[in-house]
Amino acid sequence: MAEHPAKRWLKRLAEPLRPRLRPGLFIIGAQKAGTSALFSMLGSHPRILAPQVKEPHFFNSNKAYAKGMREYLDSFPIRPLRGPAPLTLEATVGYLEHPEAAGRLQRHFPEALLVAVLRDPVDRAFSAWNMFRDFAGHPGREHLVEHRSFEQAIDEELSGTAAERARRYLATGHYAPQLERYARALEEGRLLVFGYSIFKERPREVVAQVLSHLGLDPEGVPDRAYIIEANKRPYHATLPTGVRERCEAHCAAWRSEVETALGRPFAY
Repeated sequence: MAEHPAKRWLKRLAEPLRPRLRPGLFIIGAQKAGTSALFSMLGSHPRILAPQVKEPHFFNSNKAYAKGMREYLDSFPIRPLRGPAPLTLEATVGYLEHPEAAGRLQRHFPEALLVAVLRDPVDRAFSAWNMFRDFAGHPGREHLVEHRSFEQAIDEELSGTAAERARRYLATGHYAPQLERYARALEEGRLLVFGYSIFKERPREVVAQVLSHLGLDPEGVPDRAYIIEANKRPYHATLPTGVRERCEAHCAAWRSEVETALGRPFAY
């Protein structure tokens, strides 16, 4: 039976007064490491109510953070009137790298679970460059377009001649200092870290681990959720062997640093 118009009107009138869900799960990065796919998979669970805005960029933006938590929480779903409150989440890949995000997340969400997926720094860098090249012709994203070739961008980064606001593609993949910052801010067990290759090959395994930490049944995720290929696009060019070798030489020590930060062997 259709809901009475007056009842629908009263619900809309009361919506601003109803409490919003607070995120209990944050996917914090890394960029170009499957975070959109992971967000979609987790959001398909019947006990998780995903927000319409996936990346609010709140805790990694001083301007946004200064607006306060009320504005931030207004972007999340309203708590349903009936039944147990579902869990909600968000995914902003810039949180992993931002120097203030770990402390801010601990301050406002001390019990939330945080998840990071780490991709090989060189592959991640080249994928990010392709993404920013792809923004050409996209309304609202023209200011993000990367006009340099990947080789030029790497030359400038490694030589220290990059402009002040130019992207540094490899530096984003220097994960150990980022993980150490979160380790200092969070209680043990609140950060799960996965390798991109594991997530790509066995997404069910990663999703199951995350859901188990949240106390949710992994069987709730429908099979169709695992065929999502969010943000997949063809590359503009292949990565020249010489450029890859230079990048790998620059990042050579980073893998062992990640293992030291995590206290365990780790594969990207």
